[in-house]
Amino acid sequence: MKKINKNRLVKVLIIILVLIVVYFLLKVTFIHTLLKVIIYSLLFTYALKPIYQYMIKRGAKKQISALVLVLLLFMLGIVWMVVLVPQFISEVVSLKSNFYKVFEYINNLLSNIKFLQNNYLFNNIIKKLFSFGRKFIEDIIFYIMAIGQNIATYLIIPVFVYYFLVDSELFLEKGLYFVSCNKRRIIRRVINHIDCILSKYILSQIFLSILTGILTYIILYFLKVKSPLMLAIFNGVINIIPFFGPVIGAIPSIIIACATSLKQGLWVTFWIVIMQQIEGNFLSPKIVGDLVNIHPVLVIFLLIIGGEIGGFIGMLVAIPIGVIVKVIFEDINYYFY
Repeated sequence: MKKINKNRLVKVLIIILVLIVVYFLLKVTFIHTLLKVIIYSLLFTYALKPIYQYMIKRGAKKQISALVLVLLLFMLGIVWMVVLVPQFISEVVSLKSNFYKVFEYINNLLSNIKFLQNNYLFNNIIKKLFSFGRKFIEDIIFYIMAIGQNIATYLIIPVFVYYFLVDSELFLEKGLYFVSCNKRRIIRRVINHIDCILSKYILSQIFLSILTGILTYIILYFLKVKSPLMLAIFNGVINIIPFFGPVIGAIPSIIIACATSLKQGLWVTFWIVIMQQIEGNFLSPKIVGDLVNIHPVLVIFLLIIGGEIGGFIGMLVAIPIGVIVKVIFEDINYYFY
């Protein structure tokens, strides 16, 4: 019993040590950039994998199928850079120039409410929101500039995607060399189980994110809200994050709509809430189902840790990492105990 407890303690200490090492490694710019490239590559790989597998089943060769999909991905990236990015940047710059007017309008509107006048807590919240909004817009501009400066680095992504699609089985075989022969079969099953769940989860989240972005754009466009493309992309991307995502994603759209008129703000709020209810209660359960099946408290905990370590990217990968750990523990318990 003591030996078992000692072994478990050693394993826990090793995991903690690995997490500490990973945390400090992420502070190194090169490793941080490389990790982002790998994460983006894996996301694109999982998004393209069902199409790739369908092409293979139809008799297409692996290399040709992967090459066609990677070229398609590259062309979509070019269209994104040439057509959408300039409009996106224009909307961000326009929003930045009008941000002070938006803030002043909302501040004056709320200040007319009697119980909020000379309220220290209210004034402090308004200042915090103003600071957050200004930083958010500046971060978007900085992020776009950073992508432009590191465009050569991000051009490696299609190469990673190609090899992840074609040689995934080869990578698995090479990795299994480090595992004893009697455990290889079980490890393969565990990895295949993880791959299956991650594939379905990531694909479903990408689909829901794109759908949210499109619906948000339609709502904002027909309600004549300023900067609809930027706000729709933001809402679509942030919506990937559980719990916090839908709320954070909707706030900028509602604030900018309210700056035009309170009526417009109420209409935007109404339609976004309707959209979120349809997605949360009907689409998401049908598409995602019980793939993750992690307790909400643990999800929030994972998101906080992910956000602290890796910012938005950390929050993005926190749930998939949690799913991987959960599957590993469940499968190990099933196969070994």
